[in-house]
Amino acid sequence: MGSHIDIKGREFELIAFGAGRRICPGLPTAHRMVHLTLGALIHSFDWKLDKGITPESMSMVDKLGFTLRKAQFLQAVPIQI
Repeated sequence: MGSHIDIKGREFELIAFGAGRRICPGLPTAHRMVHLTLGALIHSFDWKLDKGITPESMSMVDKLGFTLRKAQFLQAVPIQI
């Protein structure tokens, strides 16, 4: 958020969907559907953290590897409204 990196392959800091002629043809659809799906999930469920984890106790440490991911996974439990 707040970044000015273009996701369409013109910035080499982020090439998530390929670049140039080999860019993912589903990029426009994916860009729309991710936002709609996330909005629907947030609107349709209440969410709680698994196993009594509080936001203050969550570890935000990264684990290095082929991809960058969190060392401790976030486990959110959906509760139907």
